[in-house]
Amino acid sequence: MFVWICPQCGREVPPHDTECPFCALAAAEKERKQEAAAPPAAPASEAAPAAQPVYVITPTRRVPGWLVALLVAVGLIALGGGAYYWLLASKRSASQAGAPEATPETTAVTTSGNRLSKYIEATGFRVTEDERKRLNVRFLLVNHSPADIGDLAGKVFLKTTEGKSIADFDFKTTRLGPYESIEFTVVVSTTLRAYEIPDWQFLRGEVQITSPSNL
Repeated sequence: MFVWICPQCGREVPPHDTECPFCALAAAEKERKQEAAAPPAAPASEAAPAAQPVYVITPTRRVPGWLVALLVAVGLIALGGGAYYWLLASKRSASQAGAPEATPETTAVTTSGNRLSKYIEATGFRVTEDERKRLNVRFLLVNHSPADIGDLAGKVFLKTTEGKSIADFDFKTTRLGPYESIEFTVVVSTTLRAYEIPDWQFLRGEVQITSPSNL
């Protein structure tokens, strides 16, 4: 009789069976034992309830209209104030940049109580050296009054605009007419050289008048 051998269990199977009856019986027995060993299913009523989603409602507060208007007004005021300050600072910087630079004063400062002192000015100082390396000071003596002054004499104290003393020297003239000026050149005794003395714009002269003494 013709049979076929089951590849799983190795038993002979009749040719009219398409599946091995021995393997099918063993599989059914195994399934029965597994079902018998499994714990009974819990009743549907005792099943745990499904988790429900939790919704959190956050209350929203509406901003009052007057508060919005106040905040907008404060912002506009701050913006306008900043723009005005910036414009004012720009104008101030421009005016300072365009203003002429102040030059040191070279007008005379009188030191005596003579009434003519406030009308007499020593100015226009030029400092040079001669061939003997002596210091020569050239300057103008100016009469700012309408008076015709005779026998005018005095002393000039030459200083820097910072107040540093350089030298002092005498002057004398027989006449200085109204609103006139006269040029003097004097030799000054000092240890300074001409190149050590500042330029004319940094020099000033203090005038002390000794004649005429009755004024």
